[in-house]
Amino acid sequence: MLSKKKKVMSLVAGSMLLASAASAEVKFSGGAELDLFYKTNQTEAFDTNKARGGFGQEAAITLNIDGIHDVADNAVIKNVKWRLAQKVATDYRYDPFGAREAWIGTETTFGELRAGNQFSNMYLVLDGTPNGMNNFMGDFGAHEVQYGRAISYFSPVFEGFQLLAQYDLGGKKNRMAWDFNNSQNPVDAGITTSYAYEVLLNYDSTYFGANLGYYRGINSGTSDFAPNVFGGESNTDMGGFYGTNERTAEEYLARVTFKYEGFKLFTTFSHSVLEGRWNDDTFDFLDSANWNTRINKFDVGATYNFMEKHTVGLGYVQVFDSRFFDGESVLEDNKNGLNSFYGQYTYQFTDNISTFVQARYATLNTRGDSSLAPDGIADNAKNVARILIGTYISF
Repeated sequence: MLSKKKKVMSLVAGSMLLASAASAEVKFSGGAELDLFYKTNQTEAFDTNKARGGFGQEAAITLNIDGIHDVADNAVIKNVKWRLAQKVATDYRYDPFGAREAWIGTETTFGELRAGNQFSNMYLVLDGTPNGMNNFMGDFGAHEVQYGRAISYFSPVFEGFQLLAQYDLGGKKNRMAWDFNNSQNPVDAGITTSYAYEVLLNYDSTYFGANLGYYRGINSGTSDFAPNVFGGESNTDMGGFYGTNERTAEEYLARVTFKYEGFKLFTTFSHSVLEGRWNDDTFDFLDSANWNTRINKFDVGATYNFMEKHTVGLGYVQVFDSRFFDGESVLEDNKNGLNSFYGQYTYQFTDNISTFVQARYATLNTRGDSSLAPDGIADNAKNVARILIGTYISF
């Protein structure tokens, strides 16, 4: 039991701690979204033209906690800041607190530095594609979604230009390999190291915007161009999970945006290259073959805001040139592309409450044998349509 003196001292210390916390600027923000939708071709059928559709919903709540602590009388350091962010409710994932973002940083006259769990800035550009097509551009490719051990730099904005650079420390892993002639005797194949980095140049002005980016990952968690995340399954390989799986990934990004009053026109192109050896995260054959595959993504779209509360948008996304090499020649043309058209109407009730109606239609270049899975499409279907009604609240 604590003595009265110790209790008083504990209360004083607690009060000082609360007073110190109260002097800092701590903000809560986030969003809540509820989507109700119908998707075609959700179940396999003996007759491939009779795959049935189904209704569904998704509820997601994201909470951001941001702290800013001013540094008085310092010519270089302006403040120290931190963020803790989490998507706390969806229909298919329940992550530990901080799995979304958890970083500490400092803002100086020469730019801002952050360290910790952070989103990839290139991913945020791709994920910013409007009207519900962001996951077609952002959720597959060679880039990472986020970095678990990142060091990031954000330069000051100069004449509309800003440079963003990120480096992820990755990790190390003991890799075991099967002896092809004696599969019962795995051997130590040494330690492999994983890391990743990216550079992004942004420009923004009244009528024009541009984003140019480059990403490179060594033995990173990016193991597939097309995880099943298009409104369907989750993918544990994305999001800073480093498997040291002997893969090298590269991605090039270019986006331009034209703006005039309530009208916005944008187009994006990204080129991804992924190469490695036949293996999984733990074992591989010593004489396994090398492989190299690449894919391109392209989108074009436009949005128009009128009468303040109304916004309409139309767009098109294409994935193409998915090819597979053995390091010397083309083994096959995967044809794992897709074409998708989309449209959306949004009504803004207030500054932080909106509702929208969204429709999109995707066709695959292959049927029944594709690594792409838009909107949870059945394996034996060739196209999928989705009609969605959503409500979004920001706070």
